[in-house]
Amino acid sequence: MDSQIKSFFDMLQSVDKNEQYAASNQLMELTSHKVNWAYDVWG
Repeated sequence: MDSQIKSFFDMLQSVDKNEQYAASNQLMELTSHKVNWAYDVWG
C-alpha cells in the first residue's frame, strides 16, 4: 500500500467532515476494482 492510500485512511479519522468525505470518495473510487492492498487494511 502506498503512502497516498494510507493518507486516505488516516483522513477518515479527521475531525473535518469534508476531509473524511473526500477521503471516502477517493477510496471508493480506488476500490471499484480489485486492489492488492485490501488485506493490508482489513485482513
